[in-house]
Amino acid sequence: MVDSVPLLTVLLLSLSVPRPAPLDLSQRPAGAMVETLNPSPAPGQGETPSERSLGNGPGMAAPDAPLAGESIFRLPSTGAVYLPAAETASRNWAGPTEAADTSFRWKPAIGSTLLVILTQNLANLTSSRFHDELEGPFLNDWFTSAGALFDSNWDDGNKIQTNYIAHPIGGAIYANNARMNDPKYAALLPGDPGYGTGVLRSMAFAAAASLMYEIGPISEASLGNLGMKNPDKQGWVDPVMTPVLGAGWMVMEDVVHQQLLRRVDGQVPYTILHIFLNPARTISNLFNFRPPCPRERY
Repeated sequence: MVDSVPLLTVLLLSLSVPRPAPLDLSQRPAGAMVETLNPSPAPGQGETPSERSLGNGPGMAAPDAPLAGESIFRLPSTGAVYLPAAETASRNWAGPTEAADTSFRWKPAIGSTLLVILTQNLANLTSSRFHDELEGPFLNDWFTSAGALFDSNWDDGNKIQTNYIAHPIGGAIYANNARMNDPKYAALLPGDPGYGTGVLRSMAFAAAASLMYEIGPISEASLGNLGMKNPDKQGWVDPVMTPVLGAGWMVMEDVVHQQLLRRVDGQVPYTILHIFLNPARTISNLFNFRPPCPRERY
């Protein structure tokens, strides 16, 4: 399942993403004001300027000057620069910030998750456990295979490490797909107000994704006819433990990222540690076409 994604490929892709160049504040235009960002915004408020200014040079606006009519640009890890509109075309480092919209982004969340599920099930077809049962009419065999899930069977015959480690990592990938597309909760870390709510929302999404992986149109039941000949190959262990333990795995990766990874110096050591200590988040970033090993949250 998850181990079908080569870690070497992830490493090479990660190292291919260049780090942003540091900001040279000496080149700032006259009249610009520089402030740091609030590192712990309230849920739903997004990033806001803090009360501490980095300083005023010649032509710099006062820290409490109004920001009306000025443009906000994100800068790598350092904060935000407020530039007059006339300067935005020539000083566009990373593009303007997104609109303050906290609506859940369903299309990228579902699209990235379907891509993960399709990749997993195509990888499954390399196993005799799946392709040995591929025969007969598609719809009839799919419904027969999916019906095996509802025979009150808990175990599906998989190894313990598959059901309680590999599948939960997959659940963490689904949960990360949801959270990074849930702007109200995406940037929250353990201990932040609203973090638990964000985890529960992601777990609910992962539960739906797990059921899709088991018996949906792109699933073990439809593409692999798993359970058609032997109903004991389908069990509730996957649809239940994948989202529940997956959410727990996501939280564990968050703690590792918060307490350890953000303190690692050097891009190469950070990337290697991120891949092995935050595998679900790394893979989720790749399937969302984002840098796989970012230092900051989504």
